[in-house]
Amino acid sequence: MSSDLDTLWRDFVLLVAALFIVIVLLVLHRINPPAQADVQPGDLAFLIVWPDGAVDVDLWLRCPGDNAPVGYSRKSGTTCDLLRDDLGAVGDIGNANFETAFSRGAPEGEYVVNVHLYRSMTRVWPVPVAIEVRQRDPAVTLYQGSGQLAREGEEITLARFVYADGRIGPVHWSHEPLRARAR
Repeated sequence: MSSDLDTLWRDFVLLVAALFIVIVLLVLHRINPPAQADVQPGDLAFLIVWPDGAVDVDLWLRCPGDNAPVGYSRKSGTTCDLLRDDLGAVGDIGNANFETAFSRGAPEGEYVVNVHLYRSMTRVWPVPVAIEVRQRDPAVTLYQGSGQLAREGEEITLARFVYADGRIGPVHWSHEPLRARAR
C-alpha cells in the first residue's frame, strides 16, 4: 500500500511540474512575441558624410507620415528615425564624420533631406557634405549628391523627391527649412 501511495504522490508531483513548465512557456511566448514580418526597419537609408575634424553637421528629414521633421532634437518619427547624431570629433573613437537615418517601411510620398551646420571648431569654409539614399530591398542606391555649407547655422536642402513604386522621382533642391519647423 505504501508503494502505491509513493507512486501516486510521484505522479502527482510530476504532473504539477509539467503543468508549471507549460504555463511558463505560454507566458514567455506572450512576454516576447515573435517579430512581425510586415514592417521591417531600414527600408530606406539616408546617409550624410563630411570631412574629418571638429565639425558638427546635422541631418534633418521630412518623411511621409511624419507630423514633424526628424533630426537631433527629435530623433524618432512615425516613419523615420535618426540612428546616429555625430558631433564631429567630440566623443568619437574614429575620425569619420557621418549621420544616418532609416525608415520603417517605405511609404510613398515626398521626402526632404536637409543638412545644417551646427558648429565648426575648424573654421574652414565651406564644409562639403555628401548624401546617399539607399533602398534595402532590392539593395540599390537611389540617389547620390553633395552640397556645401558656407557658415554656421546654415541649413540647405540636399535632396527633395517623391518616392513611388520603389523609385524616386526627379530630385530638386528647392529649400524647405526643417530645423526651425521641428521646434
